[in-house]
Amino acid sequence: AARGCNVIDISTGGARLRTHNLSVLPNTFELTFDNFSTIRCCRLIWRDGDILGVAFENKKFARRMSPVPDAADQEKSDEQ
Repeated sequence: AARGCNVIDISTGGARLRTHNLSVLPNTFELTFDNFSTIRCCRLIWRDGDILGVAFENKKFARRMSPVPDAADQEKSDEQ
């Protein structure tokens, strides 16, 4: 289930987040900034109440597949 949070600080290697009354959090989870177009895989490093530090996993941006293929993808499939 998706949960909201606030980004307090961010770098290329990770972020500091503020959660809102989230008592249980897995050690790894996905974080998105743009409504699930791109997703960062995160690993929980530390937690102090509602503030937590995460490291971005080595996977760069994991992209979710769009339910509607774009024109370039459609052209490739038409050629086959």
